[in-house]
Amino acid sequence: MTNPETLRRNIEKDLRSEKDLVTLVPVVKRVREIAANPNFSGEEMAEAIRSDSVLTAKVLRMVNSASFALERKVTDVEQAIVMLGCEKLGHLCAGIMMAGVMTSRPCVREFDRVGLWKHSLGTAVAARHIQRTFAPDDKLDLFTAGLLCNIGRIILEQRCPEEFGQAFRLAQEKGLFLLEAERRTLGATHAEVGAWAAEAWRLGGALGQAIRLHHGPVGSKTTDLLNLAYTLAHACRIGHPGDPKLLPLLPGILKRLAIDEAALDDLVQALNKEFAALEPVFRFLETT
Repeated sequence: MTNPETLRRNIEKDLRSEKDLVTLVPVVKRVREIAANPNFSGEEMAEAIRSDSVLTAKVLRMVNSASFALERKVTDVEQAIVMLGCEKLGHLCAGIMMAGVMTSRPCVREFDRVGLWKHSLGTAVAARHIQRTFAPDDKLDLFTAGLLCNIGRIILEQRCPEEFGQAFRLAQEKGLFLLEAERRTLGATHAEVGAWAAEAWRLGGALGQAIRLHHGPVGSKTTDLLNLAYTLAHACRIGHPGDPKLLPLLPGILKRLAIDEAALDDLVQALNKEFAALEPVFRFLETT
């Protein structure tokens, strides 16, 4: 088994050296904060996106792709905001960031990275919806937490392909949850690695803690919300996080959040509508 402290040191060193990601992650986080503000300024969002030239170029290429079927060419970020709206543009930027984390060549052949980032974006959208519905006073940006809760698997697949491949095959062959196989093979789970990434990118301790605990043990209301979002995105088949079977919800989570069967059914229906709106993003990013 890999020494977890050595693993952490090596991963944090690698993450801090990736200058494009070090700058892109905070930019996308800022775009999401603006999108979540009902009194947002389109000019403010445009300035946030333009602060990263790579993000700007990819946003314009994305909105002009066949996936969005717009009637006229979009030549600047302000037009993109008008044509698509602030909320959808925020989703696009998040999808671009997730795609940018991955190298072009898969490191573990059996692992579905496209399915993973689809699930990540689905978890982010679900987390935002659940937070608005059941915890509007929660101050943590659960969209970003949802987006990054799977980032540890991408990092492990790229930086420790041999060990992560062993974990992935162990889960498949033994019917284990991938979370448990990661722990047995690497000495750390993707949740812990994701928290290390949040620290390396200086995203704040609260966000890192939410990522670390999104599969438990039972923690705060915030981690309950994130765990519910992750599980529902998987149950609704939005991408695939890599597990051979569906992880159960944290014990007692629906009772703690005061969600009964009828409310859960309504939530799933609402989320399916939200997920349907992501299809153009998925179609574009599958080709990048």
